[in-house]
Amino acid sequence: MMKYLQREPTGAPHRIHLHLCQASVAVLGTDRVEGLRTERTELCGDGNVRGTGEFTDWPVEAVYRAVGYLSTHLANLPFDHHAGVVPNDAGRVLDIDGGLIDAAYVTGWIKRGPIGLIGHTKS
Repeated sequence: MMKYLQREPTGAPHRIHLHLCQASVAVLGTDRVEGLRTERTELCGDGNVRGTGEFTDWPVEAVYRAVGYLSTHLANLPFDHHAGVVPNDAGRVLDIDGGLIDAAYVTGWIKRGPIGLIGHTKS
């Protein structure tokens, strides 16, 4: 964020809103996304947070889940449940003994774990 603030303005219209201590509780709308309901949270003092019962409805048109992603196990492939990845060497899937499995490859987060932003995984 500090790098963003140090950049020279380009004249392009933009707004950034940071709403800290908010937990998503519901996506609003029936046929399409019309809003997001959040609950204000507060620090407990032990590293956790708790809801305060104060809710806010935000008008939004899209919701992207990008926090707390963890891949899931695929049938017939080894899986590291702790890291949430398929064991591999440069994308080639490894069996439980570390040997290569023929014609089995992985890419993206199932290969390396949830790293980076949504746009970083497009390539």
